[in-house]
Amino acid sequence: MQLEEFNKLFVAEYSVEQNAFNVRSVNEMLETNRTNLARRVSSDYAPIAFTATYDAVSLSKSLGKIIDQQLKVGAERDLLLELSEDKLWTYLMRLESDMREE
Repeated sequence: MQLEEFNKLFVAEYSVEQNAFNVRSVNEMLETNRTNLARRVSSDYAPIAFTATYDAVSLSKSLGKIIDQQLKVGAERDLLLELSEDKLWTYLMRLESDMREE
């Protein structure tokens, strides 16, 4: 069942597995999702933005920059956590050693 209002809306989707963007009408997305569900087909495309225009090039570029920034921040956060864990582990080992010496 299609809703006429959804033909005027577009969805930007991103697939981590394929590292790709896709822009289509909301009705097309819903139809694909229903078909995939009926066929038990898995897809990792996830809706990440809705828009009233179909400008896939500029939308994909903008979203690509945002995702790249988020990945960079995530990698930096992971590195900081790893360094913090190393420092904590070193501190605990020293503390344990000092306690044994007393």
